[in-house]
Amino acid sequence: MRIFLEAGAGFNKGKDVYGREIVGSADSENIVKSCAEFLSSQKEIRDQDIKVLQTKRAVERLGDIDADDLLVSVHVNLYRDSAGEGLRGYYRSSRKHNSEKCKALAITVTKGLHDHIDLYYHGVFNEQRNSSPALEPVVQTKGLGALVEVGFSDGNKDKINNAMFAKNIGDGIGIGIIRHLSALH
Repeated sequence: MRIFLEAGAGFNKGKDVYGREIVGSADSENIVKSCAEFLSSQKEIRDQDIKVLQTKRAVERLGDIDADDLLVSVHVNLYRDSAGEGLRGYYRSSRKHNSEKCKALAITVTKGLHDHIDLYYHGVFNEQRNSSPALEPVVQTKGLGALVEVGFSDGNKDKINNAMFAKNIGDGIGIGIIRHLSALH
């Protein structure tokens, strides 16, 4: 099994599932790097010989992702209104794929992050409610795919540049992935 961690591009402009305006995105590469470091240090990952791979554009690696792999895409979006701040998870829903397992991955990872940091939990949503190209890797992957979005108001965008805060988010996502793997076994 491999875990693909994507530093997603974010949604740049548009509206979220509540209709709140997204005014931009921030780079999630430091979060993904911290998550990969956290996971690589965990006994559960080492003992099961799981490979942790970082990618910037998962859509270019879809052919490499097998049915037993996981893809977690991490996005940081900036909102005009502070009510958009918080955590959201997205998953693919399709009769062709096992959407219940994708939903479980999205819930477990997003809740693991919520348990680790103090940000509002907006919930987990079916990707069909938002037709953004940023969701394509999660929609198209053969493996289990989930997208985790961390939202901030535009006025708090400096928060994401704080290395410790990025590490806390990465560790929280890693905790959620470990919980998901534990539930599988």
